[in-house]
Amino acid sequence: MIAAAPDLRNAKGHIWESETDVPVCRCEVVDDRYAEILKEEEQGSAVIHRYPEIDPAEQKLHANYIKEHLEGETTP
Repeated sequence: MIAAAPDLRNAKGHIWESETDVPVCRCEVVDDRYAEILKEEEQGSAVIHRYPEIDPAEQKLHANYIKEHLEGETTP
């Protein structure tokens, strides 16, 4: 555990959680984020709910949510 953030809690595997701000002490460049997300899915670290695989009623909920939140927004 990092001394600067003693309240970190290991949630699962490589996932750490904190209710307070935590300083970033290292990072890595990821060229292909999609490939990395798929790796996490293969390892069981992430669950991806693909749009065509969800119930049509839930698809409609998502579509309506997007529509409601995009109304009035402009693109640069």
